[in-house]
Amino acid sequence: MHDFDKAEEMFESAFETCGLNCSDHIKLEGEFGLGITNFWQGKSAEALLHFRNSREIALKINDKRFQAENLLYLGKIYFSVKNNSAATRLLEEAISVADGYKQVLVDCYKELSQIYNHQKDFKNAAHYQARYIALNDSIYHEQLIDNVAEIQTNYAERENIATIAAKEEIIQRQRYLNAAIAIIAILGALLIMVLVRSNRVKKKVNAALSEAKAIIEDQNR
Repeated sequence: MHDFDKAEEMFESAFETCGLNCSDHIKLEGEFGLGITNFWQGKSAEALLHFRNSREIALKINDKRFQAENLLYLGKIYFSVKNNSAATRLLEEAISVADGYKQVLVDCYKELSQIYNHQKDFKNAAHYQARYIALNDSIYHEQLIDNVAEIQTNYAERENIATIAAKEEIIQRQRYLNAAIAIIAILGALLIMVLVRSNRVKKKVNAALSEAKAIIEDQNR
């Protein structure tokens, strides 16, 4: 109950802030919000006023969803005060404008089933109960499919991330390997150069020694 009081204060504060400059959409949602808070606080008269105001704005700007939502809650209020004929009329009107808004339709079917059951009109009660169950199951099934699809998408994304990470690790390892091979090749080339130069120096020394030996032998003759 305290939360609804707080919500009501927030809506009223929003209206005070924008004053005469409130857009139709702000007025629409604000009046509907005040209707909801008053409805759940048991303030039927205040809720009725706000839902009517919200519905008038919804008609003005041709907002089908809020037309249907307001008609639904107006029907709930009339049912709560035992004005079943008005409640039935409002709920059937809500159904006529709620095309595409499945949750509103589900709530309308449930409410009408309760009204007809209360009137002991069990044929109509069963009719709307069946429509309520079928659509509610359909919504649940759609939500279940969406949830499964989301789980599969998340799993696929994680698998892709893991695959990419593994590929990046392989690429990084290959880079390290290529770098190591390049370093070994450079060192090998340097070693060969050192050995070649060493061999050339050795040949020059040997040649010089042979030449010196030949000179000495000629002098000794």
